[in-house]
Amino acid sequence: MFKQLFHILLLIAVALVASSSAREYPPGISPALCPDYPFCDNRLIALHSPVPYTAPGFPANVNPAGCPNYPYCN
Repeated sequence: MFKQLFHILLLIAVALVASSSAREYPPGISPALCPDYPFCDNRLIALHSPVPYTAPGFPANVNPAGCPNYPYCN
């Protein structure tokens, strides 16, 4: 009787330990790319994440006041 009770308690303890070790990853972090979260390789995450949309604009070295019709500047 005590042996069966011991096995049941052991099974419950193992189930609790296994369920408590499950990690929750933040949005955008894949468990396949970052198995040791929060110690991730940022280069891998950057390579596999979608590129956000950026609105078209002037390059860094072009003055908008000097060339309003970029790329057709005189």
